[in-house]
Amino acid sequence: MSANAKVSGSWKNVTGISCRVSGTWKEVTKGWCRVSGAWKEFYSKGFVLYTWGHNDYGQLGDGTTTDRLSPTAIGSCTWKAIAGGDSHSLGIRADDSLYAWGSNEYGQLGDGTTTDRTSPTAIGSCTWKAIAGGEYHSLGLK
Repeated sequence: MSANAKVSGSWKNVTGISCRVSGTWKEVTKGWCRVSGAWKEFYSKGFVLYTWGHNDYGQLGDGTTTDRLSPTAIGSCTWKAIAGGDSHSLGIRADDSLYAWGSNEYGQLGDGTTTDRTSPTAIGSCTWKAIAGGEYHSLGLK
């Protein structure tokens, strides 16, 4: 995780955001910091996605249809939100862009096709706030 913080009088991009909670330092993903005399909300830039399990339609997003018995990193991009359907997956990257992969028999990936995808595929150019996956459908909030 990274954010901007004032370090020795200059604003710097820092990683490993922490705050003291009940005497113990904890890493945080969301919080408040004081900027120019006002409190501003911040969010971390996201997390690396890991997937594992059954992968017959590419729903793990690793570019294959091979089952994975342990967590496998999916690229190096950072993600803010993820959701799983029956045999498809959805994710919102740190820049709020939507990606989908896996089974697409009923168009549940939202890419305008019925082609299965074995790796995260960009869906449109809008920014998204939330997503959910059903058995053969997907939902999202812009």
